[in-house]
Amino acid sequence: MVRFFGFLSIVLILLVVGGCALRPPVAWVKDDTPLSVQQKIRLGQILSNTLVQYLGGDYPETALESYVNQVARSLMTDNGSLLKKIRIANHSDSYSFALPGGVVVVTRGLLHGLESEPQLAALLAREIGHFQAGFVTERLRPLIRGRAVFLQDVHPGGQHYSQRLLLIRELTDVTLRKAFGGEKDNNADIAAIDVLVRGGYPLNGFFELNDIWQRLSRTDIEGSQLAHPYQLSALRLQAARDYIDATYPGYRGTKGLDSITHVQQLVNPQSLAVAYQLYDQARSAEAAGEQTKAMQLYHQAIRQQPQSLLLTALGMAYLRGEDLIPARRYLRQAVTVAADFYQSRLGLGYIHLRRSEWSDAVAEIEASLALLPTLQGVFLLAEAEEGRGNGDRARNLYRHLLEVDGRSALGRAATERLRQLPR
Repeated sequence: MVRFFGFLSIVLILLVVGGCALRPPVAWVKDDTPLSVQQKIRLGQILSNTLVQYLGGDYPETALESYVNQVARSLMTDNGSLLKKIRIANHSDSYSFALPGGVVVVTRGLLHGLESEPQLAALLAREIGHFQAGFVTERLRPLIRGRAVFLQDVHPGGQHYSQRLLLIRELTDVTLRKAFGGEKDNNADIAAIDVLVRGGYPLNGFFELNDIWQRLSRTDIEGSQLAHPYQLSALRLQAARDYIDATYPGYRGTKGLDSITHVQQLVNPQSLAVAYQLYDQARSAEAAGEQTKAMQLYHQAIRQQPQSLLLTALGMAYLRGEDLIPARRYLRQAVTVAADFYQSRLGLGYIHLRRSEWSDAVAEIEASLALLPTLQGVFLLAEAEEGRGNGDRARNLYRHLLEVDGRSALGRAATERLRQLPR
């Protein structure tokens, strides 16, 4: 009989989109085996999928993603092999990541801070500059070298799943927290300027980004330490101006100067802008303990736009209040709108678990773990397997938790469950 539902409610209270910092105890693997090109591409796919899930899922407005990728292609005159795809994560804070394999992830919050195509081009040119400077993979090298086996498809309860959990946690933590810096970032600045000039864009966007980053760093709703963007130093700005004066005297790019209205319509469609503003206000109210206000704001948000992230946030708010009937209704609606967001699937799995619907719980939690491996999901899956009498798999899943983070609250709970499981 499963007896940890009170504890699991606490787990779900902590499970807010993009709100739980990944700071695991690191178990380093010493192996200098380099990754192949194909493994770097695979790593970029896995890491971009992970970050997009962690940061709210894919932004549902495909027109914006198409436009961003169109601008990226216009910059890649002789850099086509460096940048493959831009993905937009549905998160209000401002993040931008250049990942192995030529993938870039940017957030809705960052794009909403932009005002013109030249600014967007400057942002993308900086990511191309990071690829050219050769340290996108270098930043992650201590973690990924020799870990290629863990990038293969493994399943919860399988032999290497503990290592997969640890790798995902470490890679996400490093990517979210660690910034580029120093001389190599100066090299990336120069490469970005070259990319903008070859693409025909004006260079004012490069410097305007600095003011945008400064403004966004003050308004991010979670106060997190951003990986980047970040404000450039006066020395780096002057170095960029000196390079432009010496290399491109008199250059006047014109591309995208008439794009302001078009960009604003794409990145800030009115109904979506209002819905996400209400969503951000609701999250802030919930974090401040103002539950009634938060629920009212969440409901107003979904009346504006019943999108998956907003429906999920409302369903999870009901779930944290142990109000399972409306929680189930809104989480089901979220999955109907978009079945590929880990949190709505995990929340539904928890509800099935509470109702002793073991097989349905397993199906939903496994779907969640396929999208984003989380320790909470592994624990819930172990509980569901235990509930339907699959003790061997439950035991393996609890052991994953002990191997990855045995000293945490989940790890201690897993220890207790293992002690009670019949052998």
